[in-house]
Amino acid sequence: MKNNKKALWIVGDSFATFDKTDGTHWLKHFAKHKGCEVIYNLARGGFDTKAICFTGKEIINNRPWPGRTAEQEFDYDKDIMVLFSTMPDRICHKASLDSEFKTRDSIANLNWYLPGLVWIDKHGVQHGEQEPMPWQEHMPQDPSLYSNNIASLVELERQGYGSKQDMEYIENILLYHDWQWEEQITDMLIHGLYHYHEERSTGSEMWITGNCPQKRDGVNYLPCVGDYQRDGLMPNQPPADEICEYNEQTLVNHHTAEDHNVFWELLKPKL
Repeated sequence: MKNNKKALWIVGDSFATFDKTDGTHWLKHFAKHKGCEVIYNLARGGFDTKAICFTGKEIINNRPWPGRTAEQEFDYDKDIMVLFSTMPDRICHKASLDSEFKTRDSIANLNWYLPGLVWIDKHGVQHGEQEPMPWQEHMPQDPSLYSNNIASLVELERQGYGSKQDMEYIENILLYHDWQWEEQITDMLIHGLYHYHEERSTGSEMWITGNCPQKRDGVNYLPCVGDYQRDGLMPNQPPADEICEYNEQTLVNHHTAEDHNVFWELLKPKL
């Protein structure tokens, strides 16, 4: 069954997330520009490339997951997916030694709850700076897989948040981490998902943005705020004596509302 409304589907890391108190994001302008009437944002701060691409594949496959209805299927005729590729210093593995990935659980295998972003306290109250993804209430608090930025994971443990991860193992991962090798894996995963979509599309679109140093011909890419800042097309971070004030204004996606709006005005004529 196809959607009644054209949808923008978003997968990625924190740069793709919406702030809970100020939802300004250039993606919302992009959605309106493309004629999308609804946005399904399934990005999560700290997600690694495997979790991002797995989520994208389940969306495209129209795989049932807890809470997803037939009206929320990806429409191959008209829907759009934007994938924010992330940095390779991340993990995705079993949440514990006793965990077991279950195909039938789809994206509910992943840890959608994370302290500081979206989490539930002992009284059952939801907290966090990130706007929860649409099916958040249906996601388990003790999933089978754990995905996160390694540095963030170490910091969460230092602050006393129990992730049930073997920290000695996590810290040793860095000893065997090869950035260039992980970049190759990222390239294969994100472009593999892109071509997976293209094989099924009858009018739908997919776009890639974020950390994507290896470009291929015939693929839809979008620049991101960081690209324009690096290339001098829009202001970069302010000088040291103003950085604290700037940081106070940044949203959960690491940019200010003004950054998003300025970026969109520069991007729009190129679409």
